Amino acid sequence: MEPRLTAFSTRPWNARAVQDCREIVTERLSLRPLSEAVAPDNFATLDLSVTRFMLPRPAETIEETLSFIHRSQQSKEDGSELVLSVHQRETGEFLGGCGLHSSYGPKTPELGIWIKTAAHGNGFGKEAVIGMMLWAEENLNVEHFVYPVDRNNGPSRRIPESLGGRVIEETKKISMSNIELDSLIFAVPLLSRAENQPAGNAR
Repeated sequence: MEPRLTAFSTRPWNARAVQDCREIVTERLSLRPLSEAVAPDNFATLDLSVTRFMLPRPAETIEETLSFIHRSQQSKEDGSELVLSVHQRETGEFLGGCGLHSSYGPKTPELGIWIKTAAHGNGFGKEAVIGMMLWAEENLNVEHFVYPVDRNNGPSRRIPESLGGRVIEETKKISMSNIELDSLIFAVPLLSRAENQPAGNAR
């Protein structure tokens, strides 16, 4: 899901941890704070096939992508939001984007994820989400997570369902691409309350 840049009104979580995060590592992935270096890949792969079930539309120019990256960097600097690019650990290949967002409150961060079409079907989305959850549980004051997903987006919907999420809200909206979205809002419990989840590390 595309990140929404919304600053927290209060910060009971550790803003310093957000500012200091340099990388979240999972078995196959490296999640890194957004940088201008990923702008060409981000611009090329975040297309309509990816945003079909998302509120934002694809960027029309590389300048729009760079503007989003700069806003995301500012949110990280003020400790209010963590937006990351997803890469394969071994090759460094750009796979997509993810983030922890404040849309539903500081103690219930929203999980956002998108993976480029060419990398679908490999479980990268779920692995990135688990990596973010583990990092947040270690570094932030989290009660549970929120995961919005379109009802018809089966692969993405299976992520919160497989993590014990339950639907707490249903909404319908029109996206910036003029597509009606039928969204399910999941509350996802902390991984520390579950067993046999893949491990991740942050530094």
